[in-house]
Order: sequence, then C-alpha cells, then structure tokens
Amino acid sequence: METINFSDLDIAPLASTLGRTLETIYRPATGRVIPSETQVTSILPEEGVGAEALPGLWQEIVERSTRLAEPTMLGHMDTAPHPVAALTDCVVSALNNNLLFRELSPFASQIEEGLIEAFAQRLGLPVSSTGTFCSGGSIANLTALFVACGGFENIESRDRVRLHVSECHHASVMKAAAVLGIPKAHILVMPGDDTGRCQPSALDEQLSRHAGLHNIVAVVAGSTIHGAIDPLAEIGAICRRHDAWFHVDAIYGGALCFSGQHRHHLAGVDVADSVVIGPQKWMYVPRVCAVVLFRAGAEHDARFGVSLPYSVTGAAHRGQWGLQGSRRADALTLWTLFQVIGTRALGLQIDSAMALTEAFHGRLVDRMMTEPAHRPELNLQCFSLNGVTAEDEITARHRRMTTDAPGWFSLSRWRDRLYFRAVLLPPETTLTQLDELLSALCDS
Repeated sequence: METINFSDLDIAPLASTLGRTLETIYRPATGRVIPSETQVTSILPEEGVGAEALPGLWQEIVERSTRLAEPTMLGHMDTAPHPVAALTDCVVSALNNNLLFRELSPFASQIEEGLIEAFAQRLGLPVSSTGTFCSGGSIANLTALFVACGGFENIESRDRVRLHVSECHHASVMKAAAVLGIPKAHILVMPGDDTGRCQPSALDEQLSRHAGLHNIVAVVAGSTIHGAIDPLAEIGAICRRHDAWFHVDAIYGGALCFSGQHRHHLAGVDVADSVVIGPQKWMYVPRVCAVVLFRAGAEHDARFGVSLPYSVTGAAHRGQWGLQGSRRADALTLWTLFQVIGTRALGLQIDSAMALTEAFHGRLVDRMMTEPAHRPELNLQCFSLNGVTAEDEITARHRRMTTDAPGWFSLSRWRDRLYFRAVLLPPETTLTQLDELLSALCDS
C-alpha cells in the first residue's frame, strides 16, 4: 500500500504550472466576476488521482472562484493580494512555521515583533506599546476587548462592564461582547450622524451616567458600510476624562498611517488603549492577517500573558500572548511585500484610491439617475438610483448585475434602507470602468 511521500514529488515543473495559473488570476477576465455555483463531483476520494491532476484541479479552483483581482469587483473590502504577497505565501505555507513557540518560528518571531513596533510608531503610540498578530479582524477585536475587560486577571466581574459602541460598529464587536459574557443590556449604542459617526456629547453623557463602572468605548476608523471614521481625538479626550478604556477598530482605516495626504483622519488614535489594524484589507496581503496593539505593554502582559509549559527554553514565545495558540507566520508575507514595494508606494496607492472615490462621488452627483448617500471619507461610496425605491426592484437589479454585468457593487442595508456600495480597493480600477458599470446598473 502506498503512503505519503514528499520526496517523490517533482516540485519544479509543478511550480512552473502554478506560476502560469497565478498569471491567469491576475490577467483581466471577460464575463462575470462571480461564478454560478455548480455541483462538486468529488469531496473525499478513497484513492487519489495523483499529482498529474494538479493543473486541472488548480484551473477548476480558479474558474469556480470569485475574481477578486478584477478591477470591477468593487463590492467589498476584499481584493486580490499583491502578486508578491501571493507568491511569498506559498513559501510561508511550505515552511509552516508556528508562532506558538520561538524555536518553531525564530525569524517570523523577530519580524512580527519588529512590525508591531513599527505599526505602533506609525500610529503615534508610546514605546511601551506591544501587541500580537491575529487571524483576522474578528479575533483582533475579541482580543482587544478581552484585555479591556481585564483579561485573565479579572474574569469574574463582567457584570460591571459597560460597552459603549458606535452605531457604525462592526458585527465582530457584538460577537466579541457575547463571547465575553457582556449582557446585551450592558451594551450601549451611541447616537450617530448620517453615517453612524459617534456624537462625542452623547458619549460624554453616557459615561457620566455610568460613572464608577468598568466603561469600555469601542469606536471605528473605517466602518464597513460607509468607511466612516469616528471623531477619535474628541472621543479619546472624553475617555481620558472618565477613565474609560478607549478601543479603536481601525481594521480598515489603519492603513491611512502610510498615506501622505490623509493620515490626519487618524488624529487621536495615539491616545487609544487598544487599536486593531488589518493588513489583509488595504495593505494587499492574503487573509487572514490582523494586528492588535496595546498602549500599556506591562498591563498587557499582566492581563494577557499565559505560561507555556510545553516548551521551557527561556525564550520569549509569541504564543504567550493572544487568544490563539498555533498561528501562521503572516508577518513574513507582509514584511516581504514591504521590502519589495516599500511603504511609500502603499501610501501613494491609498491616496490614489481616495482621489478616485472623490471623482466617483462627482459622477454620482452629475448623473440624473444616481444619488450618493454621503460624502466619502475613505474609498467607500454608498449610493441609490433615483426613482428606484421598492426593495424588490433594487434586489432584482442587483441580481441582474451579478449575472450579467462585467463587475459588481454590493447591496448594503443602513437604517432599514438598501444602498448600492462601492469599495474602490483594486489598484487597477479606472473612472471609465466605473462609468461603464454604473451605466450597466442604471440600464438593467
């Protein structure tokens, strides 16, 4: 009976084939960007078909997957990673180093520590700051709020916690609250403006009413629907005055720290107690990759550190911190991309996307049939079609776009109303392509 054998596989020809497959992913396609779902014929075969089948299997994966590299795939905060990041991820996967223990990830541990220090510096956090990489934004928010509640030091007193959240909060914040045992009655949603941005005066009143309790304030820098950014500086000052924990969900907007023109949107993040950022979004690396940063390193260690008796080497294992045990070496992929393109290029790309979004906003204003729902703060724009108000008609147009148009906007609900939503994240997107996609939507 034949067993698994790594050395019998001729990797070089397969790597060449894989390269050609990757080229098809980044090459502009024709037709729909979201394929229809068809039946999968094989799930768990008893006998494999051999490595000779890999080219066909890879091609099937490509053909049956959403084409996030397309410049007209504009519905979500998701795009294809930079090709450098995708290729590097193959190497990272093959090495399979584990951030749980330093002996399983010596170089990755160094790189992760260096990137955490660099991100903290970019955001203006003190040198005492520390943090960890996490598998995605949901885990990062959960991690931050766990520490905010007291971490392992204070598990029994969740009844005193009051969580104050922006109206435009991400769903992961509510999930984290449920996991942490914070009752719904202890979660207070702050009144917001048209895009859900917190009103500082309302927060001030809420915190005054709950003085003496364990208050945690969780706000957003880059909301999922509008790309809204809460007034961080004002909120931070209020939190300091009331001795409340100040958490900033900057999973999307945190990338602005590399922007030359729009970095000011993050003013006030430097006084946060915890910040989460998401390289998997606007830094063009594969998911799931997020970072959680804590202002007070010593407090983080006390609340969040755990012993790892499985490997007593005296080394600073990265697995001592974080809710996860084993973790991929995601920091290596991000580090490699930065070495190749540099932070300046990323900042210029962010500025370009912001300029394109402003131009798109202008197009929506100028067209007879479209109306922007807000002025964009980031590279997200919600809009509606004039005269199209019935939900059945809106969803029908969206379905036709999904099946017939050479691109895609998402459909989002905000305050019981449906809006089309554009996220101008792909680097190759042009205003001409946006005009064509708008025309297809309006004519459908």
